[in-house]
Parts: sequence; structure tokens; C-alpha cells
Amino acid sequence: MGYILVSGIPVLKVVNDVQDMISIVQQSADRVSLIKNIQYFTYEVINQDRSIFLKEEAERILDNSIKKIERIQEELKSGEYGGPTFDSYPFLDKVIKENGCYRLETIPGCNSCDDVIYDNSYGFSEEVGSLPLDELIRTYIYSVTNFMNDVEEGKYIKLQFNTKENIKILYDQFLEDQFFMLQEKLVENILGDLNYVNHELVEEIKVQLNTQSESVVTIIAIGIFICILIYIYFQKIVFK
Repeated sequence: MGYILVSGIPVLKVVNDVQDMISIVQQSADRVSLIKNIQYFTYEVINQDRSIFLKEEAERILDNSIKKIERIQEELKSGEYGGPTFDSYPFLDKVIKENGCYRLETIPGCNSCDDVIYDNSYGFSEEVGSLPLDELIRTYIYSVTNFMNDVEEGKYIKLQFNTKENIKILYDQFLEDQFFMLQEKLVENILGDLNYVNHELVEEIKVQLNTQSESVVTIIAIGIFICILIYIYFQKIVFK
């Protein structure tokens, strides 16, 4: 019994490690939906679609989404959410702390890093596009905040999305505006990095579980063998 308890200590450590990784994956994965949400509502504050949103509701949701992702970023950095920080996983340093571009080829419709087109004319240089993940997110949030200020200052045409004429005006504005061009590229690279990070963490969880499942079987088998030997030993003493 003592052998099983002592041998089980590494298994318990792995269980704790896996729980930590699950915590950070959950926290990190929330950023994917928030980034998509922010991108969507930058369009909605211009569209003014009253069939879906009340007046100024899109602005409120956009502002809340920005605050949420800023909080998550800070919590992942400090561990205040109750889990580990990315410093505990050095195999992710290349994404978190170094410049680069990452994609998961398994995601349908996802362009490879080789297909990324950098364009300094609207601020999407290779230097910006390949920033470490946290800096890339910070750059995007900064751009969105400037966009919201520009909206408040009347630098964008805001029309209800209810006639062909309005739709064309809005479409042309989105197509030609530097912020929306930059946003599309930044979001693409951010989501690429986030999906890669989350995928790597999940794969590490699988490795840990597979490794320890073999250890558990071995520990149990040896434990049973020891119990049988003890049983035989005491049987001989009793019936001696």
C-alpha cells in the first residue's frame, strides 16, 4: 500500500499540471471569441442596424468587449484568474515573446503565413504583423480605440443598413478605409497565433495524460503483485 501511495505522487503532480493547463486554455480560448466580437461590432457601430441593435447598443458591446479582453490579458500575465501564466510553458515563448507568424493548417479557410501580404500604406508592415502575440493584441486594441474616437468625432458615415444606397455607401467605406483594412490583417494574425497557442497546450495535455495512463497501469500492476506476495507470506505464517 505504501508503495502505491509513494509511486502515485508523480501521477498526482501530473493531474495538477493538467488542471493548470486546462485553466489557461479556457482563459486563453475566451480571447478568440472576444477578438471576433470586437471585429464584428466595429462594423455594427457604422451600420446602425436597428433591426438587431438599439441605439448605441453596438458601441456599448464593443466597449465592454475591449475591457474584457484587456482584463483577460492582464490576468494571464499575472495569474490573477487563479491559474498559471504562460511563463510556465516555455515551449510557447516563440509565440508569446518572439516575433513570428503562426497558423494551424487544419483550420478550413485559414491562409498560411506565406500568403500574408504586408502593406505599409495602411500600417500593416511585416514588423507590426509579426509582433509577439500580446503586443499584437495590444496594437489591435489601440487601433480599435482610435477608431472609436474617430467615430465619435464624426469621421465616419453612419447609416442604417436598410437600403441598397446605404449598403453601397457603407460597403465602399469599409473597403477603402485604412482602419478596416488594417483590422482584417491584424485579426487574421492574432487568431492564427491564438489558435496555435491553444492547440499546443491541448496537445501537451494529451501527451501528459497518455504518459501517465501508462504509469498508472504499471503502478497498479506492481501494487497488485506486491499485495499478492504479502498475502502469500501471511498465509504461510498463519498455517505454518
